[in-house]
Amino acid sequence: MMIELGLYLVIAALLFATVKLPEMIREIENNNANSTGEYATEVRTAVNRYVAGNQAQIVAGAVPGFVNPLAPTIAELINTQYLPTGFPTRTALGPAMRITLSKTNCPGTNCQIGGTGFTIQAVADETGAPRIPLLATAASKIGVDGMLSFPAAPSTMTGTGGATAANPVAGTPAGILGIRVGYGSAGYQDIIASGINGPCLTITSTTGIISVKCNGNITVTDGTNTTTMNAAGFSAPTGTLQSQTLSTTGDNYFNGTAAQGTACTTTGSIRTNTKAAGLVICDGAKWQPIGTAISNITTGTACSITGQLATGSDNSGYICRGGVYVSLNTAFGSITTTRKVNNVTDGMTFTKDACPGGTPWALYTPAILLVNVTGYVLPPIQGAYFMANDGGSYWSAQASGRSPAGWYSGNDTWNLGGQLVGTMTMGCAY
Repeated sequence: MMIELGLYLVIAALLFATVKLPEMIREIENNNANSTGEYATEVRTAVNRYVAGNQAQIVAGAVPGFVNPLAPTIAELINTQYLPTGFPTRTALGPAMRITLSKTNCPGTNCQIGGTGFTIQAVADETGAPRIPLLATAASKIGVDGMLSFPAAPSTMTGTGGATAANPVAGTPAGILGIRVGYGSAGYQDIIASGINGPCLTITSTTGIISVKCNGNITVTDGTNTTTMNAAGFSAPTGTLQSQTLSTTGDNYFNGTAAQGTACTTTGSIRTNTKAAGLVICDGAKWQPIGTAISNITTGTACSITGQLATGSDNSGYICRGGVYVSLNTAFGSITTTRKVNNVTDGMTFTKDACPGGTPWALYTPAILLVNVTGYVLPPIQGAYFMANDGGSYWSAQASGRSPAGWYSGNDTWNLGGQLVGTMTMGCAY
């Protein structure tokens, strides 16, 4: 009866711990889907700049820093600073992305270079079924260039914005996320490099042709605002930089710091947090964390804000629970087994496991019932009781035999005619 009660309590604890698990998982997955859409959009911008700035070289078949000019890799785009240093090599939903480009009417005045970025594997659940709702969220975040392969027609990637492309993944599985890049994609028409001759660059945009003569410094003035660019960097003499869109290929430095939760005055201002491990933004008169905000965390790292999300050096997720960071893989409604000890008898003790953010547990079960009729208990033994008793910092094994006359220690071989032996299983519950 006591064993059954113990099992019922364990089951009840698990059910209680997992009441909100589906909701939290959905929120995390939706955040990952949106992050994947943003990731793909950044890749599109980088590829568009790569194509616009190297069209002649791509047509010729050789671009410095790229093994295959028609298939630039994420690593190559990072190394050539089309993507920033530290840019992830995989999407938040898991699969990495690959880019393929093709040439149309090249060489010539109507030369067009466009293509597709796509996940190299399907985004699927543990059964292999594609996660269409998550992919739709990511594609919607991308916009008109977002697309995915549906189970009804997996050989073609389609999107609500009208983008379509053949599924380039072997076997054409459903669940592939795609994005249109290069010619025809959003933003590409804003700038196309049409001629590069020595120190001079001619750029064609939707508003006409802009010729820039480069000789170490460039000054652009419209009578109101002045921008100065030179080989050493970029400066705004008035101390304020205003732009509708700002894109950089190198490092960005925020020298100002602010502590999360402290007061601020200028909504939208961004600074580095005091841990130098993330950014904060001024919102609601307080400095708020941007995204995860905390990085390079390991299991057991101390924290003070319950529910604060963080990442490890391998981009795995963590959450602040009980004053320490614990892995998201084991943080909600899970049980881990760390030890299993056989031949445990009445009175043996075991030190509890260290469970950062979790709770130690133990289960003592019968293994061998060395009880026979040769004992001196009358009436004879009718049953046995096995229990892992909580001793604070340790577990204590209790094995007892029962007869109508009373209880006997499992080590009382004189009365029992044998010894009660069991197995102690221990671990952590999250």
